[in-house]
Amino acid sequence: CLKKLLKLYLDGNALEVLPACIGNLQTLSELHCGKNRLSAIENDCLTQLPRLVMLDLHQNCLTSFQAVP
Repeated sequence: CLKKLLKLYLDGNALEVLPACIGNLQTLSELHCGKNRLSAIENDCLTQLPRLVMLDLHQNCLTSFQAVP
């Protein structure tokens, strides 16, 4: 039902991990996850987003992030 979603705003939700289902949003171009409690980002989640051009992770507790080439 969200197959055409372009932008997703998850700011300020106290998220500790990104939901794995985000990887199913193939058309997503912007993902906003600021002001949460994220400490790491799993590569599997982002590699499935071929159209992602903007990732906002401000004000989180990131200690680990591996960029995808």
